[in-house]
Amino acid sequence: MRFEYQGVSSKGGLRLWPVSAIHLDPTPRTDMKPPGDPAVTYGLAAIGVLTVLVAAINFVNLMTARASKRVIEVGVRKATGASRRNLIVQFIGESLIYAVLGLVFALSAVHFALPALNSSLDRTISFAYGQDAALAATVAGLAVVIGVLAACTRPSSCRLSRRRPC
Repeated sequence: MRFEYQGVSSKGGLRLWPVSAIHLDPTPRTDMKPPGDPAVTYGLAAIGVLTVLVAAINFVNLMTARASKRVIEVGVRKATGASRRNLIVQFIGESLIYAVLGLVFALSAVHFALPALNSSLDRTISFAYGQDAALAATVAGLAVVIGVLAACTRPSSCRLSRRRPC
Protein backbone atom coordinates (compact mmCIF):
# COMPACT_ATOMS: atom_id res chain seq x y z
CA MET A 1 0.00 0.00 0.00
CA ARG A 2 1.48 3.34 -1.05
CA PHE A 3 0.37 6.80 -0.14
CA GLU A 4 1.18 9.34 -2.79
CA TYR A 5 1.32 13.09 -2.42
CA GLN A 6 -1.32 14.33 -0.03
CA GLY A 7 -2.35 17.99 -0.18
CA VAL A 8 0.15 19.03 -2.85
CA SER A 9 0.53 22.77 -3.19
CA SER A 10 3.09 25.08 -4.70
CA LYS A 11 4.99 25.09 -1.40
CA GLY A 12 5.35 21.31 -1.22
CA GLY A 13 3.38 18.46 0.18
CA LEU A 14 3.33 15.51 2.46
CA ARG A 15 4.80 12.24 1.23
CA LEU A 16 3.94 9.06 3.10
CA TRP A 17 5.38 5.61 2.39
CA PRO A 18 5.39 2.40 4.37
CA VAL A 19 8.53 2.04 6.46
CA SER A 20 9.51 -1.11 4.55
CA ALA A 21 9.61 0.88 1.30
CA ILE A 22 11.78 3.72 2.58
CA HIS A 23 15.14 1.97 2.38
CA LEU A 24 14.45 -0.85 -0.06
CA ASP A 25 12.37 0.87 -2.75
CA PRO A 26 14.60 1.36 -5.82
CA THR A 27 12.52 4.25 -7.17
CA PRO A 28 13.94 7.75 -6.69
CA ARG A 29 10.78 8.93 -4.88
CA THR A 30 12.20 7.93 -1.49
CA ASP A 31 15.25 10.20 -1.81
CA MET A 32 17.49 7.51 -0.30
CA LYS A 33 20.94 7.43 -1.87
CA PRO A 34 21.78 4.67 -2.78
CA PRO A 35 18.64 2.56 -2.39
CA GLY A 36 19.07 -0.83 -0.78
CA ASP A 37 18.58 -4.00 -2.74
CA PRO A 38 15.92 -6.23 -1.13
CA ALA A 39 17.51 -9.39 -2.55
CA VAL A 40 20.85 -8.59 -0.92
CA THR A 41 19.18 -7.65 2.38
CA TYR A 42 17.12 -10.82 2.51
CA GLY A 43 20.11 -12.91 1.43
CA LEU A 44 22.29 -11.50 4.22
CA ALA A 45 19.47 -12.00 6.72
CA ALA A 46 19.10 -15.62 5.61
CA ILE A 47 22.84 -16.18 5.97
CA GLY A 48 22.72 -14.69 9.47
CA VAL A 49 19.77 -16.84 10.52
CA LEU A 50 21.40 -19.99 9.14
CA THR A 51 24.66 -19.16 10.93
CA VAL A 52 22.85 -18.73 14.26
CA LEU A 53 20.90 -21.95 13.65
CA VAL A 54 24.06 -23.96 12.90
CA ALA A 55 25.78 -22.46 15.95
CA ALA A 56 22.80 -23.34 18.18
CA ILE A 57 22.71 -26.93 16.89
CA ASN A 58 26.46 -27.23 17.40
CA PHE A 59 26.11 -25.87 20.94
CA VAL A 60 23.41 -28.42 21.77
CA ASN A 61 25.58 -31.24 20.39
CA LEU A 62 28.61 -30.11 22.41
CA MET A 63 26.56 -29.83 25.59
CA THR A 64 25.14 -33.32 25.00
CA ALA A 65 28.60 -34.79 24.54
CA ARG A 66 29.84 -32.99 27.65
CA ALA A 67 26.92 -34.22 29.78
CA SER A 68 27.37 -37.83 28.73
CA LYS A 69 30.92 -37.76 30.10
CA ARG A 70 29.61 -36.78 33.53
CA VAL A 71 28.06 -40.07 34.55
CA ILE A 72 30.40 -40.49 37.52
CA GLU A 73 29.77 -36.97 38.80
CA VAL A 74 26.00 -37.43 38.56
CA GLY A 75 26.27 -40.79 40.31
CA VAL A 76 28.25 -39.28 43.18
CA ARG A 77 25.81 -36.38 43.51
CA LYS A 78 22.84 -38.76 43.52
CA ALA A 79 24.55 -40.99 46.11
CA THR A 80 25.13 -37.98 48.36
CA GLY A 81 21.45 -37.06 48.25
CA ALA A 82 20.99 -34.76 45.26
CA SER A 83 17.48 -34.87 43.85
CA ARG A 84 16.56 -35.08 40.19
CA ARG A 85 15.39 -31.47 40.34
CA ASN A 86 18.78 -30.31 41.65
CA LEU A 87 20.57 -32.04 38.80
CA ILE A 88 18.25 -30.60 36.15
CA VAL A 89 18.64 -27.11 37.62
CA GLN A 90 22.42 -27.60 37.52
CA PHE A 91 22.31 -28.67 33.85
CA ILE A 92 20.10 -25.72 32.90
CA GLY A 93 22.32 -23.33 34.87
CA GLU A 94 25.46 -24.60 33.17
CA SER A 95 23.88 -24.30 29.74
CA LEU A 96 22.76 -20.75 30.52
CA ILE A 97 26.25 -19.81 31.69
CA TYR A 98 27.78 -21.20 28.51
CA ALA A 99 25.19 -19.41 26.35
CA VAL A 100 25.76 -16.08 28.11
CA LEU A 101 29.54 -16.46 27.82
CA GLY A 102 29.09 -17.23 24.13
CA LEU A 103 26.97 -14.09 23.81
CA VAL A 104 29.69 -11.99 25.47
CA PHE A 105 32.34 -13.40 23.11
CA ALA A 106 30.07 -12.87 20.09
CA LEU A 107 29.34 -9.26 21.03
CA SER A 108 33.06 -8.68 21.55
CA ALA A 109 33.80 -10.14 18.12
CA VAL A 110 31.14 -7.90 16.55
CA HIS A 111 32.55 -4.87 18.36
CA PHE A 112 36.07 -5.50 17.05
CA ALA A 113 35.06 -6.65 13.54
CA LEU A 114 32.54 -3.88 12.85
CA PRO A 115 35.08 -1.19 11.84
CA ALA A 116 36.60 -3.50 9.21
CA LEU A 117 33.13 -4.39 7.93
CA ASN A 118 32.13 -0.72 7.78
CA SER A 119 35.22 0.18 5.79
CA SER A 120 34.76 -2.68 3.34
CA LEU A 121 31.07 -1.87 2.77
CA ASP A 122 31.53 1.92 2.70
CA ARG A 123 28.62 2.19 5.12
CA THR A 124 28.24 2.88 8.80
CA ILE A 125 26.67 0.06 10.76
CA SER A 126 26.45 0.44 14.50
CA PHE A 127 24.84 -1.45 17.36
CA ALA A 128 23.84 0.64 20.35
CA TYR A 129 22.87 -2.05 22.85
CA GLY A 130 22.75 0.43 25.72
CA GLN A 131 20.42 2.80 23.89
CA ASP A 132 18.18 0.31 22.04
CA ALA A 133 16.32 -1.66 24.68
CA ALA A 134 14.50 -3.82 22.12
CA LEU A 135 17.78 -4.93 20.52
CA ALA A 136 19.37 -5.69 23.90
CA ALA A 137 16.29 -7.62 25.05
CA THR A 138 16.18 -9.61 21.80
CA VAL A 139 19.86 -10.57 22.00
CA ALA A 140 19.67 -11.48 25.69
CA GLY A 141 16.41 -13.38 25.16
CA LEU A 142 17.95 -15.35 22.31
CA ALA A 143 20.87 -16.37 24.52
CA VAL A 144 18.53 -17.47 27.32
CA VAL A 145 16.27 -19.42 24.95
CA ILE A 146 19.22 -21.21 23.36
CA GLY A 147 20.68 -22.00 26.79
CA VAL A 148 17.42 -23.41 28.14
CA LEU A 149 16.70 -25.35 24.94
CA ALA A 150 20.21 -26.78 25.00
CA ALA A 151 19.64 -28.03 28.53
CA CYS A 152 16.12 -29.32 27.91
CA THR A 153 16.81 -31.03 24.61
CA ARG A 154 19.77 -32.95 25.94
CA PRO A 155 18.43 -36.43 26.40
CA SER A 156 21.47 -37.35 28.40
CA SER A 157 20.73 -34.79 31.14
CA CYS A 158 17.26 -36.22 31.72
CA ARG A 159 18.56 -39.78 31.53
CA LEU A 160 21.44 -39.05 33.89
CA SER A 161 19.16 -37.39 36.44
CA ARG A 162 16.83 -40.44 36.41
CA ARG A 163 19.54 -43.02 37.00
CA ARG A 164 19.83 -44.55 40.42
CA PRO A 165 23.33 -44.92 41.83
CA CYS A 166 24.56 -48.46 42.27
